Amino acid sequence: MIAKQRSKVLTFLLILFFSEACEREPVQNPIIEVGAAIQIISGNNQHEKIGEILSNSVAVQVVDRDQRPIQGVELQFTIISGGGSVSQPKLNSKILGEVSVAWTLGNGPEQVLKVYPVTGTTPEPIYIYANSHISIETKWVKDYSFYAYGVKYNHHNRILESNHFLTFSDGASDDVKIIYSKMAEESFFELKQVFKIINNSDIGFSSEITSCKIKIYTTKHAIYNQIAFPYGFILYGMDSEKYRLWRFDDFLFRKEIKHETTHVLQFLLGLDPSVGPWPDTWFAEGMAEYFSGGAIPPYITTNLLWDRWLEGSDHINPIKIHQFNNFPVPYGRVGEYYPAFSLAVRFLLDTKGLGKSPDDVKAMIKDMLVTRNFATSFEKYMGISVAYYEEHFNELIAEFLRKQ
Repeated sequence: MIAKQRSKVLTFLLILFFSEACEREPVQNPIIEVGAAIQIISGNNQHEKIGEILSNSVAVQVVDRDQRPIQGVELQFTIISGGGSVSQPKLNSKILGEVSVAWTLGNGPEQVLKVYPVTGTTPEPIYIYANSHISIETKWVKDYSFYAYGVKYNHHNRILESNHFLTFSDGASDDVKIIYSKMAEESFFELKQVFKIINNSDIGFSSEITSCKIKIYTTKHAIYNQIAFPYGFILYGMDSEKYRLWRFDDFLFRKEIKHETTHVLQFLLGLDPSVGPWPDTWFAEGMAEYFSGGAIPPYITTNLLWDRWLEGSDHINPIKIHQFNNFPVPYGRVGEYYPAFSLAVRFLLDTKGLGKSPDDVKAMIKDMLVTRNFATSFEKYMGISVAYYEEHFNELIAEFLRKQ
């Protein structure tokens, strides 16, 4: 009886051993089916200097829907943002489905590496990041609507969800949406650091619910105005004709996304021109330009450059632009004023100017929710009145620029 029981146990263990061994056996000469995936093993979210090789290789594994490794899948490693290089752009997955490459970083503002099959559309591409402030998580979702100021915008229903954003488009590639989203996430993180916002709840924002995330739209073909609105913005994408006409590198585009993200933060802090208080145009746009690093050149850093700006056609004292209808130029030229707006805010915050801080700006905005008046709160926290700043702007700026 005991011998029979031992025999049964031995038989069971042998069956279990061989069944598990079969499950771990790699799939060879694969026909890639739905459910297969490329998984990151290591190398994501590393940090390194420009031109240096990341300390750890980027390693991925190809598996089928039952998580069995797939051997012999040719993968392409392509840097879609940031420049740099990889040790081998194409490799076949090994017996355990694994592939690894060394990644040398370029000098672009966002470092993104795409890994995808050379042939076919399965498994889906994955994206690996370097030099990120945060660990960015993405997935593709659908069936969410995009509204701005009550207007519904059509989109192609392949929406990228990331930590804080939903990225929509009328036809942009997945790569463009990945980079666009990455720039927005990094910008949002940097702005929260500047304004010492620890938790999203501090600004009445929840990223836990997909539908409540910040909604941004990257246009490819659609002719939509570039706008920011409560909890989102619309901006042309990197595969649009506007990008080819207006931008010559990713650095300025990154600043432009941060400019629009600054407007989103203004809304999250409680400002809203449609229902409540809003700063003068020169301050709202100057704040976005200053904290983005300047999306629209030229940057005014000397009195010579300031004099040249003043000599421009229809250029007046920027502090006179209290509302959009105060611009003496058509809508297509309002961007000419943004370097001057940035200079106006820089004077307020620079130690060689008034020496105020982002904390003062944040407190001023909070006070505006009570006073409902920009001029009153501005004088309280900036130490000068808007009227005085407007009247003496040229002499204040001339002295400020002499100190640079």
